[in-house]
Amino acid sequence: MAYRKGKVFVVSVPQRRGRHVKKHVGTGDKGLALRVEAMCQELAALREWKLLDAITGVPLESTPDGQSTRSRPTLDLLELYDAWTHRHLGTLDRLRERLDDVDLEPYVREWIKAVASELPKHSDTPARYELHVRSLIPERKHFSRSALTYRRIVQWLGDLEVSDPTRRKYRAALSSFCTYLVKAEVIQSNPVVSVKAPRAAAARQRYLEMLEITKLIEAQAEPFRTLSALMHGTGMEISAALKVKRADVDSLTKKVRAHGTKTHARDREVYVDAWAWSYVERHIRTLTPSAPLFPGLTRWSASDSHRDACRVLGADFADYRMHDARHSYAVRAIRSGAPLEHVARQLGHADTQMVVKVYGRYKPTEAECREWERRAELQDAERAKALTARGA
Repeated sequence: MAYRKGKVFVVSVPQRRGRHVKKHVGTGDKGLALRVEAMCQELAALREWKLLDAITGVPLESTPDGQSTRSRPTLDLLELYDAWTHRHLGTLDRLRERLDDVDLEPYVREWIKAVASELPKHSDTPARYELHVRSLIPERKHFSRSALTYRRIVQWLGDLEVSDPTRRKYRAALSSFCTYLVKAEVIQSNPVVSVKAPRAAAARQRYLEMLEITKLIEAQAEPFRTLSALMHGTGMEISAALKVKRADVDSLTKKVRAHGTKTHARDREVYVDAWAWSYVERHIRTLTPSAPLFPGLTRWSASDSHRDACRVLGADFADYRMHDARHSYAVRAIRSGAPLEHVARQLGHADTQMVVKVYGRYKPTEAECREWERRAELQDAERAKALTARGA
């Protein structure tokens, strides 16, 4: 029977296996409390355990350590009573539909673990993905499956105070999450597919000629000078360059291990151009095998050094970013006749598609073509000489 406890009444809510749980009704009206308790008894007779579980939380279960746990209630007694008394209007059916909904918030953590398992250990992609998706699905806050709609996603993207290129990254992160939900059979299809991607930024193609690259490098103090030479002479990104250790540098082949993390292709070996090798060779002479090439340097301190050097050098360097070293490397390599596959591997691209898209217009000059032909003739002559010597 219902009884008063303080200012409100308490009723007994039936559970599976004959258990009962005491719950506050939230009212001091005894008649209402008795009607609520009668409703609970009738729901139990109808075996409406899903509704009753929503009032008390799921039935008690034992954890591995022997402790008992109960999930958080998701329904208020008076809310259920209101739906029960108006069930002829379909309110109880709508309540059942709501309870059948799924909270997507816990799936975010599972998705991030799955993403991290497919990427290099030090990749920052999982953290960025989680940051993007958490702006829609906050941590420890219920987010219903039914709320993940086309309209909600469009509104979320539109409300972000970021540029369109950055908004594309948010959309890509959410699409990855939704793809995971589809595979986990939580949702039937990916709603992000129907959402038009924001406008992409035009591919940046700012680069320097070799004379200007040399000026920029020499305008910086060590070890920033060698860092800049390494980036310009390999196409390596700053995050990978700062992770290089002495043991990653092969003096015989003039190759460096680039521990990139953005994709699997970014973890690669790169060749150092001859002009840049002189800087690297001089820099590594006193380093032990386990020592980092640039201890204490960060992308921020490197960026400050680069920016200060550009400011000193004048207007011709005003809009040249540190990341543009990759563009300078790629343009110079393509102009010199390097195969697109080689350029793609140096930059850490999985194939030549991006190289062709961004740098396809940098065709060799007529003089450069003649130089390639001269080199090819020399190679032919050397091979012929070797074959002749072998035959003799």
